[in-house]
Amino acid sequence: MKLRFPRVGPGLPPEAVLVNLGGGMTGGDRLDIATELTRSTSATITTQACEKIYRSLGDDALIRTALHVDEGARLDWLPQPAILFDGARLRRETYVTLAADAGFLGVEANIFGRTAMDETVRKGALADSWFIRRDGRLIHADRFHIDGDIDALLKRPAIAGGHLATATLRYVAPDAEDRLDEMRVLLESLPDHVAASAWDGMLITRFVMADGHALTKALCHVLTGFRKTPMPRNWII
Repeated sequence: MKLRFPRVGPGLPPEAVLVNLGGGMTGGDRLDIATELTRSTSATITTQACEKIYRSLGDDALIRTALHVDEGARLDWLPQPAILFDGARLRRETYVTLAADAGFLGVEANIFGRTAMDETVRKGALADSWFIRRDGRLIHADRFHIDGDIDALLKRPAIAGGHLATATLRYVAPDAEDRLDEMRVLLESLPDHVAASAWDGMLITRFVMADGHALTKALCHVLTGFRKTPMPRNWII
């Protein structure tokens, strides 16, 4: 792994780009990421490209991320989607700890095969877990897990209804509930498979899209409008 710090525009927070020199992950690979923002700081962290999860012989690829945001600090955690290939197995765990007045915006996104390449994910596994603590209290725990016949599972109405790309956007901040209407306005121009809700100082937005292109376009639209800041260039190239 490498970390790059591209130039950003005047008044924008520092930006860090994670670069996986291996070009992807497969069964048995493990990646641990730890980030700490100290008091009254801000940063945006993204990735150079979509993380590619290749076919596994049986073991999971593991990505474990720990994010700490101190008093008055703000972190935008914006990794690009993970692309799962046929036979891929990914276990991803994200742990976020926030001070009472910290701000956090985080995205997780998954693409099951590249439709432009006529790829179909017929089998594999994805276990995606999130845990967010604010001021020492667990306020959000969320887990998505599918295993086996991925192609058939994604066609179930209660999972993805035949769509091949999913994402969740989490915003935790003192003004999270006040910004629900703003988020819903941004979603109005998107297909029906998006929704947002807010409670207990959190704003959660879910996306289920036809493919990776549609998902990336939707995320760029929503994140640009919600952050009121251009997306990292890596997302647009």
